Amino acid sequence: MEDRRDFPEVFVYGPPGDEQGAAEDLALKLVELGITEPLVVQSTFGEALGARIRTSLPHVVPVPQANQEWAASLGSRTRRLRADAIVAIGGGRCLDIAKLAAARAGVTVVAVPTQLSHDGICSPVAVVPAQGACGESIGAIAPRVVYLSIPTLLGSPLEAVRAGVGDLLANPLALKDWALAAERGLESIDRRAWSLSVESFRSIEGYLSADIAESARDPRFLMQLAEGLVLSGMAMVCAGNSRPASGGEHEISHAIDHLFGGRALHGAQVAFGCLISTELYA
Repeated sequence: MEDRRDFPEVFVYGPPGDEQGAAEDLALKLVELGITEPLVVQSTFGEALGARIRTSLPHVVPVPQANQEWAASLGSRTRRLRADAIVAIGGGRCLDIAKLAAARAGVTVVAVPTQLSHDGICSPVAVVPAQGACGESIGAIAPRVVYLSIPTLLGSPLEAVRAGVGDLLANPLALKDWALAAERGLESIDRRAWSLSVESFRSIEGYLSADIAESARDPRFLMQLAEGLVLSGMAMVCAGNSRPASGGEHEISHAIDHLFGGRALHGAQVAFGCLISTELYA
């Protein structure tokens, strides 16, 4: 029987319902989970969802230049305040900062994404810049819980949805790279992680020929995209590394970040990298 003890618990709110209902439901879920004094880390887009959370601790908004040092400082503050969890409500940067801070503080993370732009939602990896540098992938802590508010996600930018799809496009190519490395004795394949990666891509495969602008306003598609991104993160948790979801196409995206400071959302750059990787395999 499959052991999922290391995988996060996923809760989904809506449809139907609105963001106010999601905020109330999130607050209730935290209490049911025994989280009574969380430190809330939120972006400006996460204010509504975090408004009903019961805690005596402050709500923290990451500064625009938040980096690894800032995350470490937040982790130290979390420990001093004796918070029993960090609840991260926002986009990818907010979630990554929170995962890194939680690793420093030794507490659990509840991830509440306000957009579905990449598969780092429940992965144990955080992409956070070092001092004066570009984003760097470093080990952090995987969330214990993922909470998805469909009413919130329906209002997310189209560019974020495109990026989320772009990140999942990488998985079949990442598996090819993984297999290639295994053939040369450089890696070993984790079959469960492999299967989860395949499953994550299949979650959105049927929508690839559809108009993404229409799909982005379809709750059923957002559920499938969310499932795919969560499964992709679980694949990385299972493997203990990013191999199931990150190959040469991600290296191309990191090179763009390094050389040009980034030109688009991570998932959009990964999709561009997929074009190059596909041509190399052809």
